[in-house]
Amino acid sequence: MALLIGGAAVAAPKSFQVNLIDLDSDKSNRNAKGVLMRDRIRQMRKLECEWGPLKSSEIKVILQAVNPVGVPVTYPDPYTGNDQTRTFYAGDRTAPAYDFSNETWLGLKMDLIEV
Repeated sequence: MALLIGGAAVAAPKSFQVNLIDLDSDKSNRNAKGVLMRDRIRQMRKLECEWGPLKSSEIKVILQAVNPVGVPVTYPDPYTGNDQTRTFYAGDRTAPAYDFSNETWLGLKMDLIEV
């Protein structure tokens, strides 16, 4: 399985973590006995992605793919046990350093958060 962002296959991340997030309404609270009265309105995903060294052509594909406000991402989902395609937006994107001798970016890190 390749990670697809905006329909484009991108370089495989060296680290990939799927977070399952519950989104509660503002009606969720605890009663007088301390029991949670939960109003879960949605479950969503956050993908934590980190790449190792990337050539300029590889990092460019990834960064341009996540540039739109919402982008379809196909990824392996641990909850469903198969590939899922959902719409995500990119959080902060960090490219820590550039190696001028090898013309390589030393990495890229970002979170993809489901819309």
